Amino acid sequence: MIKKIKTLVTCMTLLQLQACDSSNKEESCLNVVPTLTSESQLFDGVNQSISLSENSGNRLAIACHNCYDNSRLEYQDTLVKIKAAIEEGADLIELDVIQENKVDSKAVISHGGNFNGLSYEGVSFEKVVENEVLTNASQILFIEIKDKIESKAHIRSILNILKQQQNSSGDSAYFRAERFTIIRSSRHYETLSNFRDIIDEAEFIEIQPYLKLSRLYLNQSHNSMVKDIFQAYQCGLDMVEFDIKTNTDTISLLSGYAKALGIAVNVFTLNEENYKPSINELKHNVDIVTVSNNVKDKSVANEISIYKRVKKLIEFGEG
Repeated sequence: MIKKIKTLVTCMTLLQLQACDSSNKEESCLNVVPTLTSESQLFDGVNQSISLSENSGNRLAIACHNCYDNSRLEYQDTLVKIKAAIEEGADLIELDVIQENKVDSKAVISHGGNFNGLSYEGVSFEKVVENEVLTNASQILFIEIKDKIESKAHIRSILNILKQQQNSSGDSAYFRAERFTIIRSSRHYETLSNFRDIIDEAEFIEIQPYLKLSRLYLNQSHNSMVKDIFQAYQCGLDMVEFDIKTNTDTISLLSGYAKALGIAVNVFTLNEENYKPSINELKHNVDIVTVSNNVKDKSVANEISIYKRVKKLIEFGEG
């Protein structure tokens, strides 16, 4: 109890400091009215069957980490990986998107870097999201913008590509109550700010309720994270994301604070080595866990998909 009170005092002190700092309009977001949704949950009304945590009933979704083939130049290889993740029980499909700031450049799916010493440019974002493997699925798109997008025209292009897609029933594939889309960024708040501004435009206002904005934070101190969470709230973001390298006790406290403000929480990245203790400690407090199915040590490989094992651990306490 004393620990919680100290945390609360720290939070309130930092909130006052943040509210007084209006020197940087981009960071203080003084013109944004936060959307307080603490009485609702992120996945209310979605078609995707999200796991209910044992005992608490907390909805906890599983995101497929880097759910694309970064070593292949053909988009069909990425679709194979996405289809496998869907069949194995992933609830969200993470796609890393790079949009160069050249006038005629197109968005591509890529983590960046190179493959076999050659520059890897990525596969077409449009070709992947227009395919029926995704348009007819119920899994939620979890799109991370890897580099800063300076041009609002490029952001409009990305949103139009998604907006144009329909499922086999003729409904919007990615922007409806039953299936929203999440746009994320770790280093470039300006990009999220531009997305937020654009969905206020007449052309995109209809998709505004179904586009969620999220900020990723790497391992930082508790006090710094409290300030960042309040900034995310003040800036009208829907979710914050914590690095699993942060102490799980700290993540639990920060998650409680975020949820009190109506902000959802994702934790990244779980793997074969850490998923069991992480899920057991956090499954009642967070909304999403990002899970990698890459196994560096082949001796720990398991015939049962890690997504299925994580789901079983969430629902039944074993997996």
